[in-house]
Amino acid sequence: MNRKSIFIFFVIAFFCVNAHAANISSVYTINLKEGKIYGKEAEYTFLVPQLWRTYLTADIELGGYESIYLDKLNFYYMPQNSLAKPEFLMSLYISSPEVQEEEYMHKIMETNKYSFFVNRAEANNMTSELDLAFFQIFINNVSDDEFLKDLIRFPEDQYFVTYNTVFVGDIELASSAVKERNKLYLPLRELADALDYEVSWNPELYMVTLENEENIIN
Repeated sequence: MNRKSIFIFFVIAFFCVNAHAANISSVYTINLKEGKIYGKEAEYTFLVPQLWRTYLTADIELGGYESIYLDKLNFYYMPQNSLAKPEFLMSLYISSPEVQEEEYMHKIMETNKYSFFVNRAEANNMTSELDLAFFQIFINNVSDDEFLKDLIRFPEDQYFVTYNTVFVGDIELASSAVKERNKLYLPLRELADALDYEVSWNPELYMVTLENEENIIN
């Protein structure tokens, strides 16, 4: 191996090691005119509204080493002046459910497999009244959680998970109620404690008993 080949080898090795350490991700341009975006590292389909296909551009970014997301969809508004730079509109992060919401994120929903977060534009550099009017339309779209949720589709083995705060009188329980497949699950022990019931478990009958001075509930 000559000196030039050795140099090239070490440059490539250095790049690979540092790319891994720096959490470099892969970015792919998306053709919005196709009307659908298919997840790469996560299973979902994002339906692109008709107006978005004309005025927006997008790319999909795959999470790198130790990234908090699997896929990241980035959307940009294309100003009417073709020489102007695209303006950031929104990022949609798709991650595993255990990922916690960051300061710049807002969770819009969770399934049994993934969590979906958004980061929306807070300002832009445009001066054209026409561009500002169009941009406001899209800001209104991405600021509506229900609008965004309606654009996301899943395979049959996925379903929404909904968390709801539980109150007993004025007391807020530490755990939330969880809704999955139209079934509501309550934090029974916390609920019983708040209502002054003692909880016991019969392993032979697989039965929970709630009991206080006046009532016994099986």
